[in-house]
Amino acid sequence: MLLFGRSDAATKKPTGPVLADLQCREDERDLDHAIKDLASAEKAHDKSVKAAFDAHRAVDKAIENEYETAKALNRATHNHDVAISNEENTRITAKINQQYEVHLQQGLAEKSKRLDELQRRKAHNDQMRESNTPQPHLQPTVAGVPEEGRARSDSSDQHGCMGGTTPTLKAAAPAKTAISAEDVATVVWPHV
Repeated sequence: MLLFGRSDAATKKPTGPVLADLQCREDERDLDHAIKDLASAEKAHDKSVKAAFDAHRAVDKAIENEYETAKALNRATHNHDVAISNEENTRITAKINQQYEVHLQQGLAEKSKRLDELQRRKAHNDQMRESNTPQPHLQPTVAGVPEEGRARSDSSDQHGCMGGTTPTLKAAAPAKTAISAEDVATVVWPHV
């Protein structure tokens, strides 16, 4: 028997028990091949089921990874938004503080200018008073009693109540209060 076919000239049909034996062997061979094919198909099926399960598990892991990544992205986006908001608030605060500093500097300059003006006015008024008044003279006082009180003490002397004290004369010096530039520099100005 040839492997790739049968030739008609060489074909002889076996007869009897040989034929049955040959058909039995062919049936067994076909059955063995079918069993092997079925076993390999079952193995392939088991492998495909396992591969499908692994693929399903990989999909689940990918979904979980995507969820965690989305959460991290949302967290990062939120932190970024908070950082931008904090930066904007800091800029606004710095701008407000700068404006307040300018306002305080203007107030300080105005107060310093007003103080200088008041000092000049006071110095001018002091000079005017000194030029209008005569030289310092002696003002009579009676033991620390001003002139108005002297009239009463003199009258009480007449009645003998005071015991006859004599008036003493004290020199009265004009009082000057001027603020120097050093005093102005050391003054602590309150915030406006």
